[in-house]
Amino acid sequence: MKSRQACLERLHTMLSEFASVRGERVLRDPRNDISLALTLDTIREDQVTALGSQIFYRNITGPRVVRRGTQQTVCKIPFSGYGSHCNEFPHSYLALACAIGITNDDIDSFFKRLEAVWRSLPPSKLSPTAVSEVSASSLTDAKSGEPVSNEPPPDDEEIPPPSVVKGTLMSGAGWCSEHWSRCGSTMDVARVAVQRHPEDFVLVSADLQTQGRGTKTREWLSPNGNVFMTLAVRDSSLAHSRLHLLPLETALVVLKTIQTVSKMNSSTNCPPVQLKWPNDVVIAKKKVAGCLIENSSGYFFIGVGINVQVAPPVKDEGRQSGCLQEFGMQATALDLREEFVRQFASAMSSNNSGPELIKEWRSLVDWSLEMRKRDGSLTEVRGVDVNDFGNLIVRHEDGTQETLVADYLW
Repeated sequence: MKSRQACLERLHTMLSEFASVRGERVLRDPRNDISLALTLDTIREDQVTALGSQIFYRNITGPRVVRRGTQQTVCKIPFSGYGSHCNEFPHSYLALACAIGITNDDIDSFFKRLEAVWRSLPPSKLSPTAVSEVSASSLTDAKSGEPVSNEPPPDDEEIPPPSVVKGTLMSGAGWCSEHWSRCGSTMDVARVAVQRHPEDFVLVSADLQTQGRGTKTREWLSPNGNVFMTLAVRDSSLAHSRLHLLPLETALVVLKTIQTVSKMNSSTNCPPVQLKWPNDVVIAKKKVAGCLIENSSGYFFIGVGINVQVAPPVKDEGRQSGCLQEFGMQATALDLREEFVRQFASAMSSNNSGPELIKEWRSLVDWSLEMRKRDGSLTEVRGVDVNDFGNLIVRHEDGTQETLVADYLW
């Protein structure tokens, strides 16, 4: 079972990489630990079933293609959206199962054949999926109050290649930047980008994400006007003596980036920019930035989202979002991205000790925040301190204390 679970995660990573560079999405239900699916939005409608046939022809018998809007009658009972889990599912998709006995070689072989099948199909214009279930009319510019477009580009608009910039940081390390007009997830694209660029720091950013994600696969709404980026950092370029504090140090870098770049509107009395454990940035108790850190293939992938112009609506019990503009802070996405790389590289080359980092982090936390555990219980806690390992010490309503290591808090 452990081997199958490891293979499932490998399949998810490789499928995400495959999808992100083709304008597709990976569909994953956190309650389903066997199956994944790949949208087929960029495949011509009349070629969707052909893709399934070609995969089968290449001796891959597990995947199943479900064509959007299929009508079928079984025992005189009509079905709409036949083969899917609901009548009006908006995508055709390729369903994949990670069964017991599957191996990494099986997965690698599948992707080689899928790549060949994909190339064999007639070329199609991209039809990117919508960013979220939230309608464009529900997103507004914080400064003007005008609606912010969150609709996908027209069907006849292809995704242009990224703009690429290379340079050298003050520390002497090489860095490279790929900026896309849109992509699936910068985190997934970054895993592919490090194979194209040998630099120690590789930044992938986008104006728009169609598959942004946060912690525990939580959706990260990604409308135009905000910052979406992932910094891939080679393991050897990290400060290993305080690697266990990387989430806290990343949050410090994001906070300093915002403070450095943002130009305050003199007529606005902005509340202080503060931190929430372990790596969120808040203003007036509203979340304006968050981070996601993953590690694989000799790199740490540090995903960062900053709400600049738009505060996306929160669809669950999460903390209310805010954006820089509503607090009178003016900044451009380009300046924020470049300053973040400079600040992060500078932090990694500094000689700050763990205790010094903890001391600075403590001084910038909003200790008045009321938080709730994301374990289903929604237990209310309040942070009181962090220990030398970066773990949060919280106080419960009855006065008892608890040390949190890997918990998630609203």
